[in-house]
Amino acid sequence: MWVKNINNDTEIPPATDKILIYPNPVKYGWFYCTAPVGQNIRIYGMAGSLLKSCIIEENHVVDVSDLRPGVYFVTGKNFSHKIIISGGGFTK
Repeated sequence: MWVKNINNDTEIPPATDKILIYPNPVKYGWFYCTAPVGQNIRIYGMAGSLLKSCIIEENHVVDVSDLRPGVYFVTGKNFSHKIIISGGGFTK
């Protein structure tokens, strides 16, 4: 069962051991990543080039407002996800 986050109108998935990234597609220039705090994640473009690297902080928010709309791959210690950054919504 998903739970509505009243602070920013996003839905929070149920607890799981699996690393989740949401929302996907990314509309507002950021996404949540449930990877452990302190874990380094990397974002790659479709050509395989590293575009961004960051460490998961307490709020689990990853800022991707500097990336253009398109398809990207997010990788961490034990996971890999494809994300889509859409052109709609508010970005910095």
